[in-house]
Amino acid sequence: MTTTQRPRSRQSVASGHVDWLRLIEVSGPFLSLKVLGEAFPQGLDADDKDVVEELRLAFDGWEAGSGDQGIHQAFVRFVLERVLEYTPQALRSDAGTIARFTARLAEHHVALQPDMVVTSAGDEAALLIAVAPAGAALERPFRDGQLNASHAERMRLLLRSTGVKSGLVTGGDKWLLVHVPKDGTATFATWDAALLIEERGTLRAFRSLLSARRVIAQTAVDGLDGLLERSANDEREVTDALGDQSRRAVEMLVGAFDAADRETHGQVLAGVEPPTLYEAVVAVTMRLIFLFTAEAQDLLPNDGAWLDSYALTPMRAQLLEAQARETDDVLARRFDAWPRLLATFRAIHGGVEHEAVRLPGHGGGLFDPERYPFLEAAAGRISNALVLRMLDDLQTLEVAVPGGRERRPLSFKALGVEQIGHVYERLLEHWALRAEAPALGLTGKKEPEVPLDELEEVAAKGEGELIAMLIEATGKSERAIMTGRTKEPDVLALARLRAACDNDDDLRDRVVPYFGLIRDDHDGQPCVYLPGRVYVTERPGGRAFQSHYTPRSLTEPTVEYALEPLVYEGPAEGWPREDWRLREPQELLALRICDIAVGSAAFLVAACRQLASFLVESWAQHPADRPPELASDPDEQNLLARRLIAERCLYGVDKNPL
Repeated sequence: MTTTQRPRSRQSVASGHVDWLRLIEVSGPFLSLKVLGEAFPQGLDADDKDVVEELRLAFDGWEAGSGDQGIHQAFVRFVLERVLEYTPQALRSDAGTIARFTARLAEHHVALQPDMVVTSAGDEAALLIAVAPAGAALERPFRDGQLNASHAERMRLLLRSTGVKSGLVTGGDKWLLVHVPKDGTATFATWDAALLIEERGTLRAFRSLLSARRVIAQTAVDGLDGLLERSANDEREVTDALGDQSRRAVEMLVGAFDAADRETHGQVLAGVEPPTLYEAVVAVTMRLIFLFTAEAQDLLPNDGAWLDSYALTPMRAQLLEAQARETDDVLARRFDAWPRLLATFRAIHGGVEHEAVRLPGHGGGLFDPERYPFLEAAAGRISNALVLRMLDDLQTLEVAVPGGRERRPLSFKALGVEQIGHVYERLLEHWALRAEAPALGLTGKKEPEVPLDELEEVAAKGEGELIAMLIEATGKSERAIMTGRTKEPDVLALARLRAACDNDDDLRDRVVPYFGLIRDDHDGQPCVYLPGRVYVTERPGGRAFQSHYTPRSLTEPTVEYALEPLVYEGPAEGWPREDWRLREPQELLALRICDIAVGSAAFLVAACRQLASFLVESWAQHPADRPPELASDPDEQNLLARRLIAERCLYGVDKNPL
């Protein structure tokens, strides 16, 4: 008797992928849910109970071996051959193969090579494998020759030099996949060996993605490299989606401040012009994104009183719990979330010295409470419901699923500094205005805000003129515009439109011809901006300000080639690469690097990373020039180097003062 497995729904398959993705550490763009759904429409490859039990016993033996080199090597071989099913013919470690995939970094006087190479039937390399010492920290830098880099970074350099796209690095307890596309950002994804046993979904993902079936036997499109490359656009998509949602959060908070000001007869925003309000709300948004990222990277306390009273990442879950326990109406009548945000901002800026919480003050303009003092005037006016919706826009991404859309958590640990900068740049394309006459927020890719008088003036010239103007303003097609123009509101929609027009029947009647083109706000009400209301719109000449995402695949090589003649003696003189000499620490710290159109500082961020790496290497070559505060820990050395480089070497200017 045979049984068949019931097909799983697309939504349950997607949820399964979300579950295992949460259990691995990812840096850089990884596999998108869309690509995973296409590659595994019925879910990940089936489990094998025998493999699970054998892996458990082998890992127990590895742990008991206390770093014994023979036991370590045997365990690594077991995982590669039994768990991932690489045959001896595919898993090569002969001297000739290793020599083919050795990279010599002449300027560092070091050679990088894999320990094993997974080859395809055509003897092409499909995967490079490096075996680190048992239990080694794979992402911690160490010195070898004149190269100060981690096992993960060495694999990245090796892949880039040899042209192989993927590599696997392991110290036994961690298995780190490194993927380096030809023109993209490197990906690092780490599986924990203990979790492979405890969480079966992670083991199924490990085998489904890294087994011989996927790495060697699949077509170029469906193999490991193909899946990662098909997902490569996700970095841009995530950034753009977060940018759009951040703008929605800003619009919502600007509207809330405007409403609070009207309710208090001008007390909340006394003397504050709309552009200043917009700047303040953008600052709040960037504070939140900054702190979500810092908390995800364990740069702030994550226990005790700080976690209970100040940490921002858990706040959304706490508000959702309150919403489920009570009602939306109760959440809309509570106002303690906004003061908590402000208290955290003050703590970050000024520090906390208390027996329950200790945190040094970080200062800086972003968190300065005196910069926008009116933010505190809204206490008691910004509801918990509004804060929850704002956190929804910043901590989750809306994704398409069968039957509609749903929110998925956004990983701030994997969010790059450049991505955060791009979100900020996109917010600077807009500002806030006070409506002098009624204006409508229209649907479309551009979501413009257009004065009603302007629409009526163009319409008076003829329908063709109006449609052409709307196509240009909204980015929608002619067919979509014409469909919207013929859409009529039902009784309920007409009532909502009347309410949005402040019960002004004459104004409602003027707006009705454009009903099918008006978008809804966060409360589901038509976007009709009455005279005196503050709203967010594209700043004048906004197209000249429009930002474009600058990925690391562009910034890193550009900065690398620009810096080489400055940090080395030899390139400008035409010396062979192996004769280049790294300049002394004081020479590196005397460099002045300026970006004259800095934008989100993507190029300066890359320069900071690279110059800091050179500085650490130079300190090692010139011990007498090492600063007295330099720690022995490599992570601390890199951190100090980045601080010094940022403080002394990097400058940026831009015509936009923000």
